[in-house]
Amino acid sequence: MKKYLSVLFLLFFMTLSGNEPVNNPEKTLFENFIKSCENDHGFACFRVADYYLTGKVVDRDLKKAEEYNLKGAYIFEIKCFNGSNNDCLYLANLYEVGKNVPVNYDFAAKIYYSSCNAGNCGACERLYILRYESKISPDSPYLICSEPSYIY
Repeated sequence: MKKYLSVLFLLFFMTLSGNEPVNNPEKTLFENFIKSCENDHGFACFRVADYYLTGKVVDRDLKKAEEYNLKGAYIFEIKCFNGSNNDCLYLANLYEVGKNVPVNYDFAAKIYYSSCNAGNCGACERLYILRYESKISPDSPYLICSEPSYIY
């Protein structure tokens, strides 16, 4: 009986302090992804979209999923055009594979090209693969990368 009263006493004070006695780790993770997305972390926005697509923790909502996917792509675009080479690589990859944005090999090649010339080796490799797989036209101005270690 004493243990029972102690547990009730503890739960009562936890309720008064605003803490939930049982915490759902998935919901906490979802809330953290939303905060990170609001702080301009593109991958976090994609994770929030995944939650809305699957109906995990929150009700399934395709419109919200699309909004968060577009916001993630927009964040990568802004960061890329502000000079973040890694974000350019991620953005170009989104356009190459068509995740969250329509497939656009020429635009992906343009971004890879710029990032490659800025010294991002991963972008140079992806540009070479686009060329090798013939996903961009032979007349594309983005086939030749002038990065010293990747002269094609």
